[in-house]
Amino acid sequence: MKNVTKQDLIQEASRSSGRSQSETRVVVEEFMKVVTDLLEAGRMIEIRGFGTFYSKERKPRPARNPRTGE
Repeated sequence: MKNVTKQDLIQEASRSSGRSQSETRVVVEEFMKVVTDLLEAGRMIEIRGFGTFYSKERKPRPARNPRTGE
Protein backbone atom coordinates (compact mmCIF):
# COMPACT_ATOMS: atom_id res chain seq x y z
CA MET A 1 0.00 0.00 0.00
CA LYS A 2 1.51 3.31 -1.11
CA ASN A 3 1.55 6.32 1.19
CA VAL A 4 -0.22 9.41 -0.07
CA THR A 5 1.90 12.54 0.08
CA LYS A 6 0.84 16.17 0.17
CA GLN A 7 1.86 16.43 -3.49
CA ASP A 8 -0.42 13.48 -4.33
CA LEU A 9 -3.32 15.27 -2.60
CA ILE A 10 -2.58 18.47 -4.51
CA GLN A 11 -2.43 16.68 -7.86
CA GLU A 12 -5.67 14.76 -7.27
CA ALA A 13 -7.58 17.80 -5.98
CA SER A 14 -6.27 19.87 -8.89
CA ARG A 15 -7.34 17.23 -11.39
CA SER A 16 -10.83 16.81 -9.92
CA SER A 17 -11.53 20.52 -9.37
CA GLY A 18 -10.13 21.80 -12.65
CA ARG A 19 -7.95 24.33 -10.80
CA SER A 20 -4.24 24.75 -11.38
CA GLN A 21 -1.81 22.93 -9.11
CA SER A 22 -0.45 26.23 -7.79
CA GLU A 23 -3.96 27.37 -6.74
CA THR A 24 -4.69 23.98 -5.20
CA ARG A 25 -1.34 23.98 -3.35
CA VAL A 26 -2.24 27.27 -1.64
CA VAL A 27 -5.60 25.86 -0.49
CA VAL A 28 -4.12 22.55 0.77
CA GLU A 29 -1.24 24.25 2.60
CA GLU A 30 -3.54 26.82 4.20
CA PHE A 31 -5.94 24.07 5.32
CA MET A 32 -3.06 22.14 6.89
CA LYS A 33 -1.78 25.31 8.60
CA VAL A 34 -5.21 26.02 10.10
CA VAL A 35 -5.53 22.41 11.34
CA THR A 36 -2.03 22.53 12.85
CA ASP A 37 -2.66 25.87 14.57
CA LEU A 38 -5.93 24.65 16.07
CA LEU A 39 -4.36 21.42 17.34
CA GLU A 40 -1.43 23.35 18.85
CA ALA A 41 -3.96 25.58 20.62
CA GLY A 42 -5.55 22.49 22.19
CA ARG A 43 -8.70 22.54 20.08
CA MET A 44 -10.45 19.45 18.75
CA ILE A 45 -11.30 19.23 15.05
CA GLU A 46 -14.27 17.21 13.81
CA ILE A 47 -14.76 16.81 10.08
CA ARG A 48 -17.96 14.84 9.66
CA GLY A 49 -17.58 11.87 7.37
CA PHE A 50 -13.78 12.02 7.67
CA GLY A 51 -12.52 11.99 11.24
CA THR A 52 -11.84 13.68 14.55
CA PHE A 53 -8.43 15.05 15.45
CA TYR A 54 -7.05 16.21 18.79
CA SER A 55 -3.74 16.48 20.61
CA LYS A 56 -3.14 14.14 23.47
CA GLU A 57 -0.54 14.63 26.19
CA ARG A 58 1.40 11.48 26.92
CA LYS A 59 3.67 10.96 29.84
CA PRO A 60 7.33 10.50 28.96
CA ARG A 61 8.72 7.01 28.79
CA PRO A 62 12.26 5.81 29.23
CA ALA A 63 14.16 5.41 25.99
CA ARG A 64 17.60 4.37 24.84
CA ASN A 65 19.72 5.82 22.09
CA PRO A 66 20.72 2.73 20.04
CA ARG A 67 23.88 4.39 18.77
CA THR A 68 25.33 5.44 22.16
CA GLY A 69 23.42 3.15 24.51
CA GLU A 70 22.37 6.09 26.71
